[in-house]
Amino acid sequence: MHGLEIPLEFSRKGIQRNDGVGKEVVAGAIAAVSTPTAGALIALVAIFLPGLLLAVAGSSLWTALAQRTRLRAGITGVNAAVVGILAAALYDPVWTSAVHDTADIAVAAVALLLLMTQRVPPLVVVALCTALGILRGASAGV
Repeated sequence: MHGLEIPLEFSRKGIQRNDGVGKEVVAGAIAAVSTPTAGALIALVAIFLPGLLLAVAGSSLWTALAQRTRLRAGITGVNAAVVGILAAALYDPVWTSAVHDTADIAVAAVALLLLMTQRVPPLVVVALCTALGILRGASAGV
């Protein structure tokens, strides 16, 4: 057997294999996938599809609310709160674990300047920072 071809029997005792053994099967075995790529694609869709559907469904409502002058200030406040949460999330897990010395600060500052003033595409900046990190790691013997 491969993929989703697990013979199962649904009963009051739970989900059981129907091959004479009678062992209970974990729910994850039901969704067993034969290739890691297919599993990754299923996980990708399962993670991002609900948020995408909410964003698409709510965009017309958000636009209608943004046109009302009384609600515009509230929307501006919500946007400011989201920016604050993102800044806090950037500082605590990212900055505190990745920036250890002045060279790290310099790389971060150069990356920010490239993004803000030179309008370098973000993917190029990420590749540049990755290369600098690898070079720093190689020179430090890591």
